[in-house]
Amino acid sequence: MEQAIVVEGYTDVLALFQSGIKYAVATLGTAFTSEHLRLLARFVEKVILVFDADIAGSTAAERGFGLLSEAKVDLYVMTLPAGMDPADFIMSRSKEEFEDGLNNAKLLIDFCLDQAVEKFNLRETAGRIKAAQSAISLIKNLPSPIAREEYLRKTSDKLNISHHSLLTELNKNKGVMRAEPFEIMSKTGRMDTQGLTEREMIKLLIHYPEVSKEALEDLEVEDFTNEKNRYLFTVLKRFFKGKNSYEVADLFNKIEGEEEKSLLSKLAFDNIEIEDIAKYFQDILRKLKEFRLQCQINKLKSTLEKLNPTKDPVGYDALFEQLLQLEATKRDLKEKTL
Repeated sequence: MEQAIVVEGYTDVLALFQSGIKYAVATLGTAFTSEHLRLLARFVEKVILVFDADIAGSTAAERGFGLLSEAKVDLYVMTLPAGMDPADFIMSRSKEEFEDGLNNAKLLIDFCLDQAVEKFNLRETAGRIKAAQSAISLIKNLPSPIAREEYLRKTSDKLNISHHSLLTELNKNKGVMRAEPFEIMSKTGRMDTQGLTEREMIKLLIHYPEVSKEALEDLEVEDFTNEKNRYLFTVLKRFFKGKNSYEVADLFNKIEGEEEKSLLSKLAFDNIEIEDIAKYFQDILRKLKEFRLQCQINKLKSTLEKLNPTKDPVGYDALFEQLLQLEATKRDLKEKTL
């Protein structure tokens, strides 16, 4: 066996195995560690970390970057569509598509550098400077001077900043060893995809209460994971009961807390430049339902991973059938969105 795939859950391994991909292993919800890497290096020359494309996946990959100095194997990253894990992908797509993704996996260092650089506006000088500093914080931890030189050159070409300037900056910081690379993303303060979708729904409810009835009936407070989003939805659900129109001042008076009032004001005065509001509303509603289903799927997978299928095959099979039904429902929702 020349390569191994690293996934997060037991059900991911099972789904891949059933499709004919028999070289996957799972961390079972724990961080990918140097011990995992040492064990894999005894059997393979190439390790591909498979994650979804959201911030969690990026963070997990960047943690893997911290192990490069100990790696005796080539480390790659394959990203999946946001919100999808390997089990989702293999059941909704095909083995061939998954293998295409493996064949196009990026070297871990390339993946992490792209993540570090692309969050900045490279059209502006200030953005390129910040991107360069972010890239250097990763490059300085590469164990090989040849690798450091090569990735400085790539960064120079990408950012249109001289190699000499980047090298000077690198040498200035070379005494600071092994900064935690995965904090680059986690300290940005950005909301994840679900939080942004929740906020878009709240904005739609504020601007178009006449289309809010379905969302207020179908969504629950628990569907909102961001604390401020959850609070505003709770207030809106109570406030809009039996109403088709309202005055913003009346709604504002129902809000407690200065930060929450400030957020409400911002959302109330944000423009929504969408021609087909009804369709856009349905798309956002379906996306939130997908997040709810994914939460249920994750909980079920967690339960399955704790069960031993040989000791309780009937119970395991029943839960796995529930998982397949939830996955099918989620796929149906996705198809309606397309």
